[in-house]
Amino acid sequence: MNLKEFFKNSFVLTFFLLSSILFSCGQKEDLKLVSQNFSEKNLYKNIEKSFKEKKYEDVIAQAEVYLKYFPYSPHAQDVFYMLAISYKKFIFGPEYDPYFAEKLYNLSKKYLLLYPNGKYKKEFQKFKAYAKNILFNHEYIIVKEEIKRNNYYAALDRLYNLCRKKKYKDEIYKHKKEIKKLFKELKPKAISQINKMIKEREEKIREYEEKIQKDEKHKNIYLNWISLLKNEIKYLENKKKEVESLSCSL
Repeated sequence: MNLKEFFKNSFVLTFFLLSSILFSCGQKEDLKLVSQNFSEKNLYKNIEKSFKEKKYEDVIAQAEVYLKYFPYSPHAQDVFYMLAISYKKFIFGPEYDPYFAEKLYNLSKKYLLLYPNGKYKKEFQKFKAYAKNILFNHEYIIVKEEIKRNNYYAALDRLYNLCRKKKYKDEIYKHKKEIKKLFKELKPKAISQINKMIKEREEKIREYEEKIQKDEKHKNIYLNWISLLKNEIKYLENKKKEVESLSCSL
């Protein structure tokens, strides 16, 4: 990891932790804010000031509170827009934590629902498409990372669930050939991997059965292990059936 990536990751992590701490205060902080006579007008001025000064962390903290209490105010659309831009500033790419991409996607959906003919309609359509593309590619990268680690069942499971998400239909269509090819390659590998896991547990059961013959004193311990392993085999056999029935109809 180079220095640039280190600082990006560190910043996102720090911001996320701070956001979590602030969120834990939840409604108490919101009520405190309101009780301090932060009117809609004053709060909007603070958001606008922070945005002009490029203090995007402050914009996020204040704008989220604003939209909670004043979603239909005359300035609400502008606050939506400033918040969207602020979220976008913390999206560094699909290989990073998708926290702000998810935030931007949900914010865009909310704006387009509340203001179907709003003055920022085109901008939010672009924000939504941008965030959705980041989120799709993030999940697709995880699939490929699982393959690199030889976790074929996990990769196939993630790919299958990714293909079922309707919100990604445009992105899936663009990668249709690649996804179908990858699915076809992963399925037999996943089945083979599950068979291997079953075989390992069967061998372990035989090992414990032999130990019971030689060590009656610890018989109950070995029987418990055998019972546990048999349950795992049942689980894996069910998973195998699921994988065998999976299809990628795109």
